[in-house]
Amino acid sequence: MAIGGCLGEQNVFFIYIPFGNGDLYTSYFRNNEFTHPKKLPYPINQAKTSEQSIAWKDGEYFFSSDRKGTYDLYKATLSGKKSWVVEPLEKLNSPYDEVVVRTYMD
Repeated sequence: MAIGGCLGEQNVFFIYIPFGNGDLYTSYFRNNEFTHPKKLPYPINQAKTSEQSIAWKDGEYFFSSDRKGTYDLYKATLSGKKSWVVEPLEKLNSPYDEVVVRTYMD
């Protein structure tokens, strides 16, 4: 298990759990403890592995997945309260594996 990202102001943590296909989960920090991890829905988690995630801002979430046979980077945007729209980051993806997602703040 690895924490992939966090939205501090909302106390939500994004977690990669490598069992089975490897999926992404969320957990909230409430009342000085973490909630039980909840698996993120389709289309973020699919039959292929999704991992190495980072939460960004305003409902945007970046992660890598091997859903096309090699690892590529994806952006998931929360549409409404429970629906996710996932799109590949085509300008960043190559014929090789893009796995690690990191951000750096100035």
